[in-house]
Amino acid sequence: MSNRPTILILYDYFYPAYKAGGVTQSLYNLYNALQNKYALTIICSNKDLNNEALIEEKKIAQVNYINKFKLIKLLFQIDKKNIDFVYLNGIFSPFFFFIPLLFFKIAYPKITIVIAPRGMLQSGALAIRSRKKNCYLGVIKSLGLLQNNVWHATDEQEYQDIKNQIGPNSKISIAPNIPKTPIATLQIIEKEHQVVKLVFLSLITEKKNLHLILESLKVSNQEVIFDIYGPIKDFAYWDSCKKLMNELPSNIKVTYKGAIEPPFVQETLQKYHALILPSKGENFGHAIYEALSVGRPIIISHFTPWNNLKEANAGWNVNLNTVEINDAINELQNLSEIDYENYCQQANQLAKEYFVNSSNMDNYNRLFQTD
Repeated sequence: MSNRPTILILYDYFYPAYKAGGVTQSLYNLYNALQNKYALTIICSNKDLNNEALIEEKKIAQVNYINKFKLIKLLFQIDKKNIDFVYLNGIFSPFFFFIPLLFFKIAYPKITIVIAPRGMLQSGALAIRSRKKNCYLGVIKSLGLLQNNVWHATDEQEYQDIKNQIGPNSKISIAPNIPKTPIATLQIIEKEHQVVKLVFLSLITEKKNLHLILESLKVSNQEVIFDIYGPIKDFAYWDSCKKLMNELPSNIKVTYKGAIEPPFVQETLQKYHALILPSKGENFGHAIYEALSVGRPIIISHFTPWNNLKEANAGWNVNLNTVEINDAINELQNLSEIDYENYCQQANQLAKEYFVNSSNMDNYNRLFQTD
């Protein structure tokens, strides 16, 4: 019989799912890091984003991949006697957040519940479909479900977001996301004269601001090759982006490349001069980190943990308007080969520093500590 603490992890998606965004990658990395010290039980959907079936041969034997409508039945069936922690990810899932939260609060109130908001309490994230989200939060707050939990923040900003939204006395532990290892040897592509290669890699939703990039490129006088990678989550939003793509001038070459599996992300990002992702909010941003990890500068908003990029010679933080985005693209294009190589080196160094700091498992030992 194992004496390891037991963690029950719930989220809508888990490996081999990959199209639902960075949380899936975060949980898979966390699973690999914790499985030797903790006894992990995972419950997730048996589908990927947009109800796509998972590849059977890639499923992990210890993971419970279920039809979401059978979740309550499974919660009654699993052995609750040895569960030390219930680890809930995200806030707005009715099946894999609200139902298990309500279940354990009522039936097993002594089990410690750990909640990772995964960026969903950021002001930028809450501003999208704000009425629906505020109504939902109001209901679960009024039921007392968000009190007396442990909260997992991945950085100082999320720590403040939790205090602002949940309450100043919330019990919060900071443990950074566990990322991939940065590459050791950089492969720096040549900067062709007057041509800049940009890549967008993310879920295609309003929050990620793809439309703002396209609006910026409409008035750009640079020669730009712009490739878009990522699963389409909001099809109405994608339709509006396609209309913008059709309005771009001849100096802009834009192509949608579809979704990309996590093992191929770093290799793909090395083909471009920079990642551009002016998101309205990220509590980490796996695509951002992975671009840095392969030595690619980034053009992003101020609403992520990756700030002061210009000072670090690793990229550009921009306000969310077309002028600043174009200014950043122009500055990237005008870098000399030597200066561009320096940006690549500094981007890689930023990722290396984050990797060293975040790989300290003491953060997660404090998060899942037993008295």
